[in-house]
Amino acid sequence: SSDGYVDIAQVVNYLQDCSTFESFSVGDTLEYQKEGHYAWMLAAWQLEVERFPKMYEDIVISSWHYGHKGILANRNFDICDSDGNRIVSANSIWFYFDLDKKMPVRIKDEYVSMYGHHEKLEMDYKPRKILPPATEGRKEDSFMIRKSDLDTNGHVNNAKYVAMALEYMEETQNITSMRVDYRKAAFYGDR
Repeated sequence: SSDGYVDIAQVVNYLQDCSTFESFSVGDTLEYQKEGHYAWMLAAWQLEVERFPKMYEDIVISSWHYGHKGILANRNFDICDSDGNRIVSANSIWFYFDLDKKMPVRIKDEYVSMYGHHEKLEMDYKPRKILPPATEGRKEDSFMIRKSDLDTNGHVNNAKYVAMALEYMEETQNITSMRVDYRKAAFYGDR
């Protein structure tokens, strides 16, 4: 942003890149997933921000699996500054998607064992379901989904939804907490 700090959409990009790198490091690559006819898809985010990283600041981004049940897997993230202070904490919920059946299915133990099991991050976990505000919102112009909005599954990328929402907000650097619940994927050409 113009003040030299990254915004919350960029933080989501950092976190999703971190999970992609971890998947690659344990052998759960895109090629491996395509051979197995499955994909991991994000169902929800919760981010808590102490402060945003500055551009060019040395940071450490970490991610780890801490549990799963049925079709859902839980993953924590944090971003720490060069002194080891945690500046961002995050929780995410993923589901295991069978590409042949085109539906979520129970996670196979072999996939979870790739990632190991780690301790759950200490943070104030909010409920996944997000209730709409009691007050009426405002209607904004719709826009067409572009090819540049898509991820490797052909859906709008998770961070792009956040960036799209920021387009309609007047002040974005004061965001200290964010929850996202993905309900339905958007595709190229959707409005």
